[in-house]
Amino acid sequence: METMSALPIEEKVAMAMAVIPREGVRTIRSGTGNIKVMDFK
Repeated sequence: METMSALPIEEKVAMAMAVIPREGVRTIRSGTGNIKVMDFK
């Protein structure tokens, strides 16, 4: 949309999510560091 007009799109946010198996996942990378994934066995 922004490329079709001279006005920038402001005050918008975007997010992408995916469903993945937990097996083998130890941490999740975020913008401020890594988040440890708890083991719920």
